[in-house]
Amino acid sequence: MQRIISMPHRSAIVFILMLMPTLTALAAVEDDIARDFSPLTGYVVMPENGEFIIDLDATHGVRPGDIFAVVGPGKDIVHPVTQQVLGKLETVKGILKVTRIADGYSFARTLDESPAISRGDAIRRYALLPAIFWDYNGSGEPIFSKLRQMLPEIKWREYQQAQQQRPPQPEPTAASAGALTFI
Repeated sequence: MQRIISMPHRSAIVFILMLMPTLTALAAVEDDIARDFSPLTGYVVMPENGEFIIDLDATHGVRPGDIFAVVGPGKDIVHPVTQQVLGKLETVKGILKVTRIADGYSFARTLDESPAISRGDAIRRYALLPAIFWDYNGSGEPIFSKLRQMLPEIKWREYQQAQQQRPPQPEPTAASAGALTFI
């Protein structure tokens, strides 16, 4: 698997999967993706010189380039009959990209204009972020289905809709701006 990250359109991220035709190779790619995108939670420790320090490091599996959603509570989910609060919808307050890693913590910079990020905010790796899967050879729908199953915290755009918006050549577009894009 080759991983390419492109940032010209805000926080567009492009991942290109070079798949070998064997099932063994496909399983290895799936394992790599599952490991690279596995759920991981932490907290913003403090702002520091235009970046933020987070409480996760390499021992947690963090690597430079990892993307974290800064998560905040959203609207209450209220039962219509009992009026009991069942939970809260989460919102993304901002997006952080890990720039460097130290012992016990990492540095991350914002990928959007998020002045609301503050000390103690919860962070979740690749959670609640929009994602697109572009299939350029016409045989990727099973891979898309598997990725969607493996990575349920990502907000996947529907397969057919993504194919209709896919550019002729793999490149960031207005439709993919701010989304994880799997090719």
